[in-house]
Amino acid sequence: MAKLSASQSRSRKSADKREAVLRVLHQSDRPLTAYQILARLRGDSIKAPTTVYRLLEQLIGEGEIHRIESINSFVACDKSCHSDRKKAVFSICEECGKTCEFADDQILAILLRQAQMLNFELHSTTLEMRGRCASCAGKA
Repeated sequence: MAKLSASQSRSRKSADKREAVLRVLHQSDRPLTAYQILARLRGDSIKAPTTVYRLLEQLIGEGEIHRIESINSFVACDKSCHSDRKKAVFSICEECGKTCEFADDQILAILLRQAQMLNFELHSTTLEMRGRCASCAGKA
């Protein structure tokens, strides 16, 4: 087996770290902050918050994850619910934190129509609904 160059080795390590962050987000049923991700990855050679933030930005750019703006947290993209990963809608339970991603063509059409009326070039859309999930609402 051929020895990897220093550049190839760095690239492989970066890919491993990227996959580790993505794995942590896929395993969680709740959004995670960068520091929560870092805490779960301490054993995967990720030691600095800046590394986590850099990887999160990369994953957002690739459409693999979303940032939940209102709680400054991140979730893995549920690719099964939409084809355009830059247009997502989230329901966020205020009690347990459970977050579900979905897409709705009618909501998107309204937003696109509004953007056109404003002569606004739309790059991405993230909508957040806050309330109680069925499990928490059933407890009341």
